[in-house]
Amino acid sequence: MTEKTLAEQYAEGLEAMAAMLRERPHLAEHLLYTGIDGINIPVAMSGSPAATVAEFARSGAAHSATVDKDYSGDWAGVVLRWGPVGLHVYARREQVCERGAEHIDIDAELASILEGQS
Repeated sequence: MTEKTLAEQYAEGLEAMAAMLRERPHLAEHLLYTGIDGINIPVAMSGSPAATVAEFARSGAAHSATVDKDYSGDWAGVVLRWGPVGLHVYARREQVCERGAEHIDIDAELASILEGQS
């Protein structure tokens, strides 16, 4: 028997949690203040933080997530949302952004993903 990949383990765990909530929907209200609406995914130490943020944005959009830019202080990235469930994918601002006069532009590919959702 081959060992399951980390992706398979995460997917199975999330699928099991979804099945539990479908079976016992009253338990969902206990998740309101858990942070499941914005699970932090720091990617500053990945080989290419900008490419990783863009890949999350592309993949999220392809799987029905809303994708929004998110930046604060020294950090920037995107927030992917599927209803009350979200991922906050971020890195150091200078790793993923270019500073503009009035706003932050995450790379052109990511900007086009975000524009396509409007």
